[in-house]
Amino acid sequence: METATKLVEVRKICKKNLSHIPDWIDNKSISDKRTWAYMFDLNELLIMLLSNRIHTQEIIDKILYKFNRIIDILIKEGDDDFDKEIELGIYYLGAVDFLHNICLDNELFEACENIKKFGDKFLGKINS
Repeated sequence: METATKLVEVRKICKKNLSHIPDWIDNKSISDKRTWAYMFDLNELLIMLLSNRIHTQEIIDKILYKFNRIIDILIKEGDDDFDKEIELGIYYLGAVDFLHNICLDNELFEACENIKKFGDKFLGKINS
């Protein structure tokens, strides 16, 4: 299968996978609905990493900056909800791992490189 076609298919799979609301969001409260709306935006940023070109570090940094700003908003809106902070970290570590693995399995090496660069910096923020 041609790389561009693979990329389109992988993006569809990833969007579908990332569109499932995690169990820790009940989606009944306004706060949880807002959390999921922000997470949807975060997931769209992750999909931007799926490309047939290796992004420059500047582009990765811009995506990461937007990503971190939304994460910070979510954490601040959580009223010091440490559980939400942990759940977000676990969710996005899993999402980055999923994206990396599916791209690797489909030999989308440019996308793998983008995800790796993003993941390394994101993991660095979590560890700091």
